[in-house]
Amino acid sequence: MGLDSVELVMECEDEFGVRLPDADCERVRSVADLAGLISTRLLGPCGVCHTAHTFYELRSLLTEHANIDRHHIRPGSPLAEIFPPSPRRLWIQISEHDIRLPRLRASPMYHRVLRCGGWILLSSWWVGAAAIWQTAGFWFAIVVSLSAFAFGCIVIARLAERGRRHIPAELATVGDLARAMTPLELTRNDLEERSAVRKDVLERVRRLTAQQLGIPLEKVLPGSSFVKDLGMD
Repeated sequence: MGLDSVELVMECEDEFGVRLPDADCERVRSVADLAGLISTRLLGPCGVCHTAHTFYELRSLLTEHANIDRHHIRPGSPLAEIFPPSPRRLWIQISEHDIRLPRLRASPMYHRVLRCGGWILLSSWWVGAAAIWQTAGFWFAIVVSLSAFAFGCIVIARLAERGRRHIPAELATVGDLARAMTPLELTRNDLEERSAVRKDVLERVRRLTAQQLGIPLEKVLPGSSFVKDLGMD
């Protein structure tokens, strides 16, 4: 392969998060051939690669809400470079459009503080209920103490939710997040998804080819030969 071909293959590998072996690339003659090779790497033996589909959806949401160029969002992109230091607001915006997004987590210290608060609440409930029982009677003590305990539980639950401000440690990259968002079972028709992925891959390969060669996108057709029609070395 010439330098243009090598650079295009590297761009495609970065774009789609796949590895394209030299032996396979040597059989590529046209734009459609390259798109087909990439699709084959993305599609599993039992159908569409749902993780890839989820990645494209996630990238679209990040592009819209984080104002990041979609070309800078790849499977290997660190989440620390995509999300701000305090990711809660952006995370909530994305979760409103895709409920599969994992929940943020609270820091270990915050968890310890909440646990202490829970024990204090429980202890106060016992002491308060006993004191009210002695002064105002059993049933009045039950009503007041349970109401106070329920209110305290609601407050702690709200604080626990607001304390979720950290991305889970196991989610280091955009690819990790896409895998975490991919459901184990999908009801959507696999053939439909397979077709959608192939079409999307073809359009992205056309764009990458046009950018690499510095030619208009309209000249890069699915059947265009890299050597004969596009002049690639």
